[in-house]
Amino acid sequence: SKTQSETPKPHRARLRLNAAILLLKLCSAHKRFDALVEPKNFNRLIVIAQDPLPEVRSAFVDAIKKYLGQGRLPHRFYALVFVYAFEPIANIKNAASTWLKGRAAAFAKSNETVMETTFARFISLLAHHPDFSTDAENLQDFVDYIMFYLKAVATQANITLIYHVAQRMKAVKDGIDETKSDNLYCLSDMAQAVIHRFQELQGWTLSVYSEKNKARLPVGLFAQLPGHTVAQEIADKQYVPEALMEKIEDLVRDRLPVSYTHLTLPTNSRV
Repeated sequence: SKTQSETPKPHRARLRLNAAILLLKLCSAHKRFDALVEPKNFNRLIVIAQDPLPEVRSAFVDAIKKYLGQGRLPHRFYALVFVYAFEPIANIKNAASTWLKGRAAAFAKSNETVMETTFARFISLLAHHPDFSTDAENLQDFVDYIMFYLKAVATQANITLIYHVAQRMKAVKDGIDETKSDNLYCLSDMAQAVIHRFQELQGWTLSVYSEKNKARLPVGLFAQLPGHTVAQEIADKQYVPEALMEKIEDLVRDRLPVSYTHLTLPTNSRV
């Protein structure tokens, strides 16, 4: 019967995990293998990072951290660790957050902008998330993703660069699937608003980023817009529902420890 021929659920979980880890091993073995994993297929790994079984999620992130820590995996795999913003098991989530903070500090010490430019990859990954929708209530979840990233990576020294990367998302179109471009623009608008509130609550200042030092965006994830007119139309449009934009300040404050929120912002404050 069909029921008898189905693979038992525990076996399926083990197969999913083994397949994902073997893929990590291949990508860590040689650059040519990593190049074979196109962005669309890379994005499918998000389902392993958010697998229903905690054992799968935990083993997967541990493998990513191991290979990244050894310098064997390409930097794009950092984006998958930030997906653990919604990890329900505190120990797994906290371990991921602590590890990301350590890696961010190490890169900052060596004047490398790996974690800042990873924000572009992370936004692209979220734009292709199977649960993404432009419904205001659904989009609140994506505030959590952005806040998880900022709490791990953002400092007074790099907040302007991160904000610049967020802005750059509205100057391109989706290079994986053009129909997802509006998702990208929505997340760009949201990220800019969240970053703005985040830095205000910390008492930091956003400075003007030099046009000469435009952040390079990952090849393959993004593509050039057809012309200035289209670019201007995208820049002028707000893609986040106004109902959510009005709540951004409270959402950011609620997701920060009490010690972070000592500043009182004017109620009419806007980006």
